[in-house]
Amino acid sequence: MRLLFFALAPPVALWFAVMGLVPMERNSALIALAIVVVPVSLVALGSSETAARQWAAYRGARFAPGGVDQLRRHLGRTRVARTLGVTIGFSLNFMLVGRYNADPDAFTWFSDTWNGDLTGWWLSGLGYVLGSWWAEATKPRDRLGEDASAAILAPRRLGDYLDANVRFMLWLFAGLMAVSVVLWQVGPQSDLRLRDEFPWQGLVVSSGTAALAMLLAVWTCRRRELVADDAALAYEELTRAATVNALGGVAVAMMGEFAGRMLGAPRDGQTLSAWFQLAGTLVVLLGVGYWIACGTKFVFRTRRIDALRSAASAA
Repeated sequence: MRLLFFALAPPVALWFAVMGLVPMERNSALIALAIVVVPVSLVALGSSETAARQWAAYRGARFAPGGVDQLRRHLGRTRVARTLGVTIGFSLNFMLVGRYNADPDAFTWFSDTWNGDLTGWWLSGLGYVLGSWWAEATKPRDRLGEDASAAILAPRRLGDYLDANVRFMLWLFAGLMAVSVVLWQVGPQSDLRLRDEFPWQGLVVSSGTAALAMLLAVWTCRRRELVADDAALAYEELTRAATVNALGGVAVAMMGEFAGRMLGAPRDGQTLSAWFQLAGTLVVLLGVGYWIACGTKFVFRTRRIDALRSAASAA
C-alpha cells in the first residue's frame, strides 16, 4: 500500500491541479485518470512472495525467505514503475483530447502538431525506459548488508546479459529502420495526397527513445556490483539480466515505430503505396508485441547466467 500511495499520489495530484486550472472535457479526463490508477493499483496489490519465488525458480534460483522478500520488493517496484510510465503515456493522450474538446480553437496545436507528428507508442516507451532505469538504480539490497564488500571485477558486456533472441531482434529491427528509409526514397507512391511536411519530430522521438533504452541497458551491465555471497550474486545477475532484456525489448518496439512512421510519411505530398504502409503497420505491431514479451517470462537465458549456473553445478 505504501508503494501504491507513492506511485499514485503525484499523478493524481497533478490531475486535480490540471482540472482546476485548465478547461477540460470531464469524460476524457476521467478516462485518463482511470488509465493510470486502475492498472497501477492492480500491479501494486498483486505483488507477493509467491510470485517472487516463482520468478526466481523459473530462472533456476532459490532464495532464503529474506532474499525472497527483497526480490518481491524489487519486482513490485519495477512493475509499478514500468506500468506507471506506460499508462501515463496513454493518459496524456486522453488529457490532450479532453483539452481539445473543451476548446478546439484555443488548442489547435493538438490537431496540427501532436496528432499528426507526435502521437504514437514512443511516450509510453519512454515512460517504460525511465521506470526500468529508476527501479534498477534504486534496487533493494538489504540482505547484502555490511558484508557486501566484494566487487565483481570481471568485464560485463551487453552480450553477456542479452538473450540471443533479443539480440537477433535488435539487429533485425535496426536493419528494418535502414530498409524503411530506402523504401521511402524509391518506393512507388499512391494517388493519396497529404500535407507536404515531413514528420521528422516523430522519427526523432522514436529513434531517440530506442537509443536511450540501449544506453541504459549498457549502464545496467557496467554499473558496480557488490556481492556478499552466492545468493547475492544470483539476485544481482538475474535482476540485471531482466532489466537489460526488458530495455532491449522496448528498443525493438521503438525501432519498429520508426520504420512504420517512415513508410507512412509523405513524399512530395503523396504517400507510398498502401502495401508499404501495411508493411509498416505490421512492423510496428511486431515490435510492440516483442516489447511486451520481453517484460515477462519469455526471456531469461543469457550467456552470463548460463555460465554461472554451469559453474555452480560443477562445484
